[in-house]
Amino acid sequence: MSDLLLRERRGAVEVVTLNRPQKRNALNKELLTALADTFAELEADDDVRVIVLTAAGDRAFSAGMDLAEFASGGGGGQQVASGPTTRSTSASTRSSRGSTRSRSSLR
Repeated sequence: MSDLLLRERRGAVEVVTLNRPQKRNALNKELLTALADTFAELEADDDVRVIVLTAAGDRAFSAGMDLAEFASGGGGGQQVASGPTTRSTSASTRSSRGSTRSRSSLR
């Protein structure tokens, strides 16, 4: 595994850490591929109940796409968007919707 993505198992919890603090954890092709592979692996692991995504450094969680790499012809965002994490994305969307409903019901 690349040092760009760190993993630690704590019981049923997998802690995944973006590890490019010098670039404010910007997502380059290598990191996006590592994330897609990791999420696909964890989705198939019945022992994992929770995934915590965090980031190294104290300047930013993530700056987003690594624009310097993207401008030089790199990237990889499309590959990850169409990759095997579709089911996980759907679960996140459902969670977001639930949170939105909860917030609006408080108004």
